[in-house]
Amino acid sequence: MDWFVEDLIAAKMDPNASDQNGWTPLHSATSGGHKNTVEILIRKGGNPKVKSEEGYTLIHIAASHSGANLDLIPFLIQNGANINAKLFDNGETPLHIAANKNDPQIIRLLLANGALPNIYDSGREKNTPLHIAVKYNFVECAKILLKYGADPNIKNGRGKSASELARRTGHLPDLFKINKPKFKKSKLQRSN
Repeated sequence: MDWFVEDLIAAKMDPNASDQNGWTPLHSATSGGHKNTVEILIRKGGNPKVKSEEGYTLIHIAASHSGANLDLIPFLIQNGANINAKLFDNGETPLHIAANKNDPQIIRLLLANGALPNIYDSGREKNTPLHIAVKYNFVECAKILLKYGADPNIKNGRGKSASELARRTGHLPDLFKINKPKFKKSKLQRSN
């Protein structure tokens, strides 16, 4: 595939050309996990900050297609891609997408590279990635988010914290094990 892309660019193909949805060759290469092709396209002038009509950045796409993209995400960040970019319709960041996909590897990678753990989406519930992990009982994802500073006491758009959601869904024992000091602190604050 790389030789084909090189030939297209040599024939004056615009690496930033987009379809009716705003998808560029970079979006397609990222979706397929083709790091070499992504590198070629960026080297030949492709924009690593490009967004589709819905706001999908290359990192959003990489976060939704785990495995093959573990080495692609750091490359995109090094080339200026915004790790905390939000989708236009629901405000999800790549970290929200990884939390919805129950992908601890991508979550760890995003957080290690500067993703904000306490960022809200702009959907109906205005959740943080931790709210999502707790809601679906994605314990490993919740552990990683907490390790990187996710606050279990931040309230979402419905006025519920991740710790409250955990209590209601029965997932509290796992969160107590990972984040006991913060829970103790929040109980003391409520009793004052």
